Parts: sequence; C-alpha cells; structure tokens
Amino acid sequence: RSIAGLARATAGAPAKARVTWIGAGRPVLTAYATRELSSGRKGGGGRVGALFGLAAVALGKFKYVLVALKLTKLAPVLSMVASSLAYSAIFGPAYGCGMVGLIFVHECGHILAMRYYGL
Repeated sequence: RSIAGLARATAGAPAKARVTWIGAGRPVLTAYATRELSSGRKGGGGRVGALFGLAAVALGKFKYVLVALKLTKLAPVLSMVASSLAYSAIFGPAYGCGMVGLIFVHECGHILAMRYYGL
C-alpha cells in the first residue's frame, strides 16, 4: 500500500504507523487505526455522569422549594398558571384562561357551601 492509500483507509481516526524491515533491506509500512474510547481519566463518567449528578443535586434542593410553596400558599396559584399554560398551548389562550377561570369559580362555590353549612 502507498502512504496515500493508508491515509484514505484510516480517515477519521488517528492512525499509528510502524515501519518494519523485512530481509534484504525492504521496508514495509504498516498502519492501524486507533480510536479513543475513554477520556483517559479513571472513574470519569463523562457528560452523562455530569447530567445525573446535576439532576440529583437539583432534586435534593427541590424539597426546599416544595416546603416554601406550602408555607406561602403559592402552590394553588402556580397550579392555576401551569394549567392555564397547558390548556393555552393545546386549545388557545382564550380557552385556557376561560377554563381555569371556570374551575376557579366552581371551587369558590364549594367554599361558599362549606361556610353555609358551618364546616
């Protein structure tokens, strides 16, 4: 093989070449392609490991967000906003806001009934 043929055969991968001498002074050029399979670090998880680590930290911190929502009574408001956005994405903004508004009025009816019956 020629050197140009070896370059084409190993395109896209780093190649290592070795020259061996076979009797009568004839050099033979052999090449083989190598691919890096790891980053060279021991125990490194790479990008996937970093994403899992970040997700674990975020979920660990999320419990504080849930406690804050419970203490501030902000959870129902955020739920209404999320529902309104979801309905708006599917059926349009008028329907999304209207549906969430109707649900709110319906739930206010439950509150009035509980007050009427003294619960």
